[in-house]
Amino acid sequence: MHTPASAAKTHADLQHRPPPAAAFPDFLASAPVATPARTAPLHRRLATLGDDGAELTCSMHIARRWGGARETIGCTSFEAARELLRTGQADALLVPAAYPRLNTFIMDKALRASQAFIMPIPALVLATCTGHAAPRLRQLIHHAAVAPLLPELGLSWVQAQQASSNAEACRLLLAAPEPSACITNALCATHFGLDVVRVLRPNLAMPWICFVSQQPLDTRPTHSPVEAKS
Repeated sequence: MHTPASAAKTHADLQHRPPPAAAFPDFLASAPVATPARTAPLHRRLATLGDDGAELTCSMHIARRWGGARETIGCTSFEAARELLRTGQADALLVPAAYPRLNTFIMDKALRASQAFIMPIPALVLATCTGHAAPRLRQLIHHAAVAPLLPELGLSWVQAQQASSNAEACRLLLAAPEPSACITNALCATHFGLDVVRVLRPNLAMPWICFVSQQPLDTRPTHSPVEAKS
């Protein structure tokens, strides 16, 4: 038997109970998870892919917005950034989950994954120097991480050239024979004055993994207080 007081409590509980997942629109269910603001950086120097001092790569863009380090160092590759961590020139390393060789970082016994978070990257776009993309390109330039997007372009090309970063893809396009195109991010396309002919991923929520140096295990024998006194 429910008393008026218990019935009121049940009604209040139902009012504050979250709705089932099916009640949320699809766009909310797939929205990127916001990262809580930090009161102080976790790391002193963080290395990642990017132009040192610039914010053209998705990695540099996210690293600075994450706020996990006092200083962000841009490197020519994620492998070069890893070397800075190994040699003590950085104390953290940021790598996106889309990087095809991420497994080599996870399996590296000198590294340890310390944080993981999700943040949306700048839009990934197809860009040219001419305002349109010819059906058959002489060169298509892109970073390895965006290779899964190639089949949906609906274009053909004589040569596919891999770039070390989205910024490098733009630089290579400026020197490429016409007609050519590159896949890059919207920040880079604007910076280099390229024409965006198609937006491929407007708001891609990307998982990111921060690595630090693996601390050696303490193999010294431990003694109980009783043993220490004997």
